[in-house]
Amino acid sequence: MGSEPLDILVTGASGALGKPVIARLANSPRKLRFATAGRSIASPHHVDVDLVEPIRSNLRPQTIIHLAGEKRDLSKMWEVNLGGTENLLNWGLAAGTQHFVYVSSVGVYGSDKEQEQVVTPSTPHNPKNEYEKSKSAAEKLVLQFCAKNQIGCTILQPSTVIALSDDRQRPLLSLIRSIQRGHFFFLGKGDGWFNYIGAGDVAAAICAAADFPSANKTYILNTSIRLSEAVGTIAQFLGVPIPKKRLPHLFTSLLAQVAAGIEMVAGRRMPFDRRRLAELNNQVVYDGQFIEQDTGFNYPEGIRKTLQNLIATYRGEGLV
Repeated sequence: MGSEPLDILVTGASGALGKPVIARLANSPRKLRFATAGRSIASPHHVDVDLVEPIRSNLRPQTIIHLAGEKRDLSKMWEVNLGGTENLLNWGLAAGTQHFVYVSSVGVYGSDKEQEQVVTPSTPHNPKNEYEKSKSAAEKLVLQFCAKNQIGCTILQPSTVIALSDDRQRPLLSLIRSIQRGHFFFLGKGDGWFNYIGAGDVAAAICAAADFPSANKTYILNTSIRLSEAVGTIAQFLGVPIPKKRLPHLFTSLLAQVAAGIEMVAGRRMPFDRRRLAELNNQVVYDGQFIEQDTGFNYPEGIRKTLQNLIATYRGEGLV
C-alpha cells in the first residue's frame, strides 16, 4: 500500500453495493482508494485488505465507508462483521480518520412482520439470527468507539436491496413472473408493505452521508410503498392486467404449514412457504425519511423507477 493522505477508503468494493458506490465516487475530484479481500480488481485505486487481521497500512483516509461483511458463511460472520469492523476502527483511529460510515441492515430490529409497526432508528434492536446479531453488535461497537475517540460516525441501515450481482441472483424475478403469468394473489383483506430499495439509491445515500458532517446518527434507507402499489407498478411495466385475486389468510396459513412439512421431509424448497407468506402480508414498514429530513438528501431513483429498470433488464435477458 502507498503512503499518502486520501479522502475516502471504501471496503467491500467488489460487492453489489460497492460497485455503484465506487462508480459514483470515481467521478468526483476526491482522492479515493477501495479495498477488497480475496478479490483482485484491475485498478490503480485498489488495495487488498484482510479485515480479520490487524490492518497495517500507511494510507490516511479522512473518511472510511465500511461496506464489507459476511452474510452467508455462518462460521465467519462474527469474525468479519464484528472483528473486522473493530480492526478497521482501530486502524482508522491510528490513521487520523475523521468520519466512519458503517453500512448495516434493518435486520437488526428483528421485527415481527405480522404485527403492525413503524420502525425508526430509535426502535430497540431485537436481532433474531446470527447475521442480524453480528451486525447489531458491530453497530453498537461503532457508536461507542467513535464517541470515545471523537470520530464522527454515520450508520446506514438499508432494507432489502434490489441489486444484480455477479453470482446471478435475480431479485423479485419470481414475483414478477407470477404477476406476468396471472398467478399472483393477495392475502386476506389487508395490504402489506413492500420494503425494498434499489442499489443505486443506497449508493447515493452512502455517498451523501460521507459528504454530510456527521452528527453520530443512524439512518434507515428504504423506499417503501404498499404491496398493492408495487404489484400494480410491476403489472403496468409488464403490460398485463393488475392482479385482483385474493385468498383467505387462514387458507394460505394452512398451505404454508403443509409446504413446511413437505420441505422438511423432501429436503427441498417449495414455491410457497411461511417466509413468502410473511412477505406477502408484511405489516412492518421501515421509515427511510429521516436522512431526507436531516440532510436534504433525496433518493434519486425511487422504487418505481427501480422496478421499471429491473423489468427492462430481465426483458433484455429473456427472463420475462
